[in-house]
Amino acid sequence: MKFLVVSQRAIPNPNFRLNDLTGHGRIDVVMRCILAACRLLPKDNSSSIYCYLKGSDNHIEHGWLTWEKRIDNHDEVSLAAVIHDNWSELFTQGKLINLIRLTNCQKIIYLHEEGEVYDSLHGLDDETLIVLGAQSDLTSEDLKCLDISSNIKLSDKPMLASQVIALFRQLRFT
Repeated sequence: MKFLVVSQRAIPNPNFRLNDLTGHGRIDVVMRCILAACRLLPKDNSSSIYCYLKGSDNHIEHGWLTWEKRIDNHDEVSLAAVIHDNWSELFTQGKLINLIRLTNCQKIIYLHEEGEVYDSLHGLDDETLIVLGAQSDLTSEDLKCLDISSNIKLSDKPMLASQVIALFRQLRFT
C-alpha cells in the first residue's frame, strides 16, 4: 500500500531544527504520518509513503520525501534526525504530477472529510495510492494532478492525517 501526504506548509529543505519541528512549516505532522504509514504491523510489511512538501506560496521549489523502510523504534524527533542526515537520498525536487507518474499507481483514493463513508477496503492492492492532506485539504491545483478513483472517509468525525493512515492500515487487514 502506498500513501501520499500533501503538506501545504512543510518547508521543502533540510534546514529544520530538531527541537523546533513545528517551526519548519509543521514538519512534525509529516514525521507523524511517516511513522503511521511505516510502523511495523504483523500483516502489513509493504507500506510506503511519499510526503509532498509545498512549504507556502513563497516557496517555488517543491518536492517529496520517499520513505519505504519499516520503522520499529523511532519517534518524531529521531525520525526527523534520520531524514535530516539523509536528505539528499530521500528528497526529490519536482512537481506533484511528476510524483504521481513515478508511483505508477492505477488506482488513486483520496481520503477526505467530505468523501463517502468507506464500505470495504479489502479490494485494495499494494499498488493503490492513498492520498490525503497533512494539515489541510488538497488545493484544486493539486487535485488536477490526480486521476481519483474514489473519495472516501473513514469516520464522520475529523481526524488527524496520521490517525487516518494508522486506522486505514489496521482496517485493511481486519
